[in-house]
Parts: sequence; structure tokens; C-alpha cells
Amino acid sequence: MNGDFLTRMQNIDRRVIYTVVFLVLLFPMFNPIGLPLKISLVTQKAFDAVDALPAGSLVMFTTANAPGTAAELEPQSIALMRHAINNKLRVVLNPTAAESPRFVDGYRQMFLKAGYVEGKDFLVLPYLAGGETLFGAMGSDLKSAYSMIAAGSSALWDSIDGMQDFDMLADCGGGESQLWALAHIEAKHKTPTICLITAVILAVRQPYFTSGQYKGIVSGLSGAAEYEVLARVPGKGASGMDAQSMGHLWVIFTILAGNIAYFITKGKKSSGGDR
Repeated sequence: MNGDFLTRMQNIDRRVIYTVVFLVLLFPMFNPIGLPLKISLVTQKAFDAVDALPAGSLVMFTTANAPGTAAELEPQSIALMRHAINNKLRVVLNPTAAESPRFVDGYRQMFLKAGYVEGKDFLVLPYLAGGETLFGAMGSDLKSAYSMIAAGSSALWDSIDGMQDFDMLADCGGGESQLWALAHIEAKHKTPTICLITAVILAVRQPYFTSGQYKGIVSGLSGAAEYEVLARVPGKGASGMDAQSMGHLWVIFTILAGNIAYFITKGKKSSGGDR
């Protein structure tokens, strides 16, 4: 291998490296490669729990998604919504953080485009502040907590007496809302519960899965990609993981190439010096 080429490799302009990184990350985002994924047990169980629900089952989706967590939670949420639509589940969308209604509006459009009728096949609850207090009120008397919804305004809402009527609760967030769901709803009504979370809190949510309180967990961007694969609804999760994997491969390649070039040229310099 030409010595000059190896020397140039060690002194390549960092702007070239960053440009290649940009291209390596950009391509999979628009053209998913479909790199193989190992499906985690927690994601598999979350998918299985949703997939086992018969058509017409009632699911509440509580979300505390916000701009700071959207990169991980939004792909998860979209995959879950598309799975629910494909399985013809009835869904009550419940924003539980001040930033969440903007995301729920997007889910509403997904249901409408799929032919769902608002108020009959799905419902969007108004945002109520309160944090854990709200979850406690929902678990005790859902209809009183949302007393501003007039009787007769929604056939789906009129058919619900309380949280005991739901076949599943799916909570999405990067904070404590999943624990409130367990404490005030799952424990009281035995409602099957899954959670969609940021990857950083998986370690402190895993014990609740092991104990059986969570039927499954979708964690981080990798969890979103896994769920998309299982539900056959490709989206931003899979493309994001492709980009991440390609970026890692490029970094590994540059490290290996740089070190190989260094040791070859170092060896040649040493040999020249011995002469």
C-alpha cells in the first residue's frame, strides 16, 4: 500500500469525515435499509398483549410526550396507533402533560384517515393538569374526573362507566406516569398495562415487568423499531435505527483504518531508521 496514501489517511480533513457521517446518517432516514433487529423480550410481550386483544376492544392511551422526548416516544406511539388501527381496536386518547395535545392531534388525524369515526370508534379527552392526582381521580371515578364531557356528546364516552371497562392501558412518557398508572389503575382494576418509555429509564421500569405488573415495555428508539417490525408498520423507528447502526459502522471503520495506517507507516519509519 502506498505510503503517501497512508499518511494522507491519518491527516484527512475532519470536514470530510463529518460530511461522510452526515451522508451515512441521512440516507437510511429516507431509504430504510432494513438491517436485522434482535427483538427484546419486553417489546415482544408488549406487542403480544396488544395483538391478543379482539377487534373492538377498548384501549386507553395516556401520553405525557413532549418535544424533549419525542425522538423516542413519537415513533413508539405512531407504531402503536397503527397497530391498533390494523386490529380495529377502539382507543381513548388521553394527553396527560401540557405539551401532549399537539401530539394527540396527530394521532387523531391518523384515525380519521383510517376511516375511524370520532366519538364512536375513538375519542380524544381534554388535557387536565394534576399529574398523579389525575391518575388517582381516573382510577376512582373516571366520569367525574372528566365531567366537562356532556352526556350524549359521544357514543363511546356514554358507553364507558369507568376504568374497569378498559381492556388495556398504554402509558407513554419519560417520567413517573407509568408508576401512577400502576398504583391507581392497574392495582385497583387489574387493567392490563403496557408502557412506552425513554431508554434511560428502562432499568427502573424492568422490575415491574418482571413482577407481571407491566405486560410489556417499549423502550427507546430501538423499542420503536422492534415494535414496527413485529406489527409490520415500518416507520421512523426502523429508519432511525438503520441510521444509528450505519453511523456506528462508519465510526468503527474510520478508527480501524486510521490505526492500521498508523501502525503500517510507523513500521516503515522504524525500518528506515534501522538502516
